[in-house]
Amino acid sequence: GHRFIGANPNDIPANMIERIEVLTDGASSVYGSDAVAGVVNFILRSEYQGAELTANYGISDRDDGAQRGYQFAFGQTSDKGSIMAGISYNKTDQALASHRDFSKTSVSLYGTNGFSSFGQLYGAQTPQGYIGGSAASPYGHIQIPDAFADLFPNCQSGFIARNPGTNGLNVATDYHCYVNNGTPTTPTDRYNFASVNLIMTPQERTGVFVNGSYRLSDRIEAYAALMHNKAASAFQLAPAIYLTNAGVVISADSYYNPFGVDFAPDGAEFDARLATLGNRRGAYGVNDDHASTGFRGAFDAWGQPWNWEAGLDYGHYAYTNNTEGLPNIDILNRETGPSFFDSATGSVRCGTPGHAIDGCTPINVFNLDDPDTIAALRRAGAPASTAYFQQERVVRADLHGSLADLPAGTAQLAVGASYREEYTRSTVDTSLVINHDTLTCTLGSQCTSALQGGYNVREIYAELFVPLLRDLPFVHALNVTLGDRYSDYSSFGTTSNGKLALEWRPVEDLLLRGTVSDVFRAPNVTDIFSGPQSSSPLLSHDPCDGYTGNPPNPACVHVPTDSSFRNNDVAGQLPVNGIFAGPDYAGLKLGPEYGRSYDFGIVYDPNWLEGVSLSADAWRIYIRNNITTVNAQSVLDLCAAGFTTYCPLVRRVASGPDVGQIQSITETTVNH
Repeated sequence: GHRFIGANPNDIPANMIERIEVLTDGASSVYGSDAVAGVVNFILRSEYQGAELTANYGISDRDDGAQRGYQFAFGQTSDKGSIMAGISYNKTDQALASHRDFSKTSVSLYGTNGFSSFGQLYGAQTPQGYIGGSAASPYGHIQIPDAFADLFPNCQSGFIARNPGTNGLNVATDYHCYVNNGTPTTPTDRYNFASVNLIMTPQERTGVFVNGSYRLSDRIEAYAALMHNKAASAFQLAPAIYLTNAGVVISADSYYNPFGVDFAPDGAEFDARLATLGNRRGAYGVNDDHASTGFRGAFDAWGQPWNWEAGLDYGHYAYTNNTEGLPNIDILNRETGPSFFDSATGSVRCGTPGHAIDGCTPINVFNLDDPDTIAALRRAGAPASTAYFQQERVVRADLHGSLADLPAGTAQLAVGASYREEYTRSTVDTSLVINHDTLTCTLGSQCTSALQGGYNVREIYAELFVPLLRDLPFVHALNVTLGDRYSDYSSFGTTSNGKLALEWRPVEDLLLRGTVSDVFRAPNVTDIFSGPQSSSPLLSHDPCDGYTGNPPNPACVHVPTDSSFRNNDVAGQLPVNGIFAGPDYAGLKLGPEYGRSYDFGIVYDPNWLEGVSLSADAWRIYIRNNITTVNAQSVLDLCAAGFTTYCPLVRRVASGPDVGQIQSITETTVNH
């Protein structure tokens, strides 16, 4: 019954576990929040005598993903108590996605059944799929300026890409119409990012534990269970994306800009994959500690046996993440600013004639294969780190025992109380902190923000077991269980969740059981307080395409009303600039999930066939106020349908050549 912080069973050493019990009915009345569909209890070993050592090794038939490990445990038990301790170690090697046929190619599928995730009807769209992956390729994904549209007639994508082997300085000869969906004769220009990703990340995990108890008297015992786990892992992702939506600015006055227009967040669009910078790489380091200690004992009251327990639980979970291969946009923007050819020095210099900028080297980002550009990208590459810390503290007391002897058996009662504190915080490298106005950061598109918050909960519970009838015709036994738990959360208020369970044995070999219970899940700190983070959602449609302003649509602010508007990202199957943020940031309130669970079962345990037991269970769970993330498409559709609460989450460009285009959409967590 002790909560395990982090909820990662891998942190529990396998050689510390005696058995695992799974309760398959709603158990919020006893266990509180999260016990909606059931509970998994890990029962730890105790009173162990001896020692054991196990080892394992395995490898895939592709000669990758090797795994190896060992576990050692020992224990000693006496009349005064017991102690058990051990250590475990496991290591797993990586496996590349390109080494498997099912994962070596990027495949995208989008479409709708005509309903948003909130059930709002807006019109179905046949699912479509394409192979290729990201629009940001090493050869660029460049919006065609109006002055050059005649050079690329009938270019449906509206974008161009550089021809391999060219320097990108001649628009007429160095570029071709960007191909979104390729054919056998015309391959797609999209970048297959899947092949360099990992489908199994390298991991190394070490854990130690101690579990012991000491008898202070015949009826009082002190106990403690301590666990420490240290893990390290790494990841590899496709090269970073260099794009205007992430704050990239390429001046129209750059010597290497053949288009003569500004590529910027409020100008023409430019995306590229920085393949020459190398893959993004990162490493995780995780440390978590758990301690559970207290006293337990037994006593007699009213001639009946009782047991009690009082104790403290503490746990913390901390990780750090270091990422490499991200470009410093601030540095690159200086090198893609105005520049000119200085005849006096025979070189290209930053600035303008007569106003050269020293300490700055102009680069040609239209040709990412240029050696000078590659050198500049590597100079601008910078590591970044984030850290996360979660803490839980619990004070608890429990009492259970026999209440009274009844004709059908002994009534039993369990009661308890607890106080729990949850706290979470994170720190983010300043180069990754998102700018709330521009939604950009120094290191490009992986922008995020710090998180800090917490709550406390006070709870009391009671569960009563009453045997009603016994040894009657068609009633070998009939028992009822009543339970309730009252919770007071500092984050949203109070809730009470009850339970009614019935067990009926018409004959000794047959058990019929049923449970009706209230269940709930409280929002956690991350659900509520998450700060804004970059995301790249795809839209299947924009309800403002062809907008005329009649009738007015709250989702179409700044969209022209002459029916000419088309969403460029939708047309080009491109991701929009998205933000994921918690409801506290988005100005919304988040409450708990509520529901009711109905569970029914039958067990046949024949006396005439020893060791055989047959069971069947059925259950139905009704949930309301589901805690769910509203995706970008649903945010847009809900606003368009008149749910104005979501309209502030949609931002469109207010003026300029991209007026009406989506500037950003905030995806957040709500109750549905």
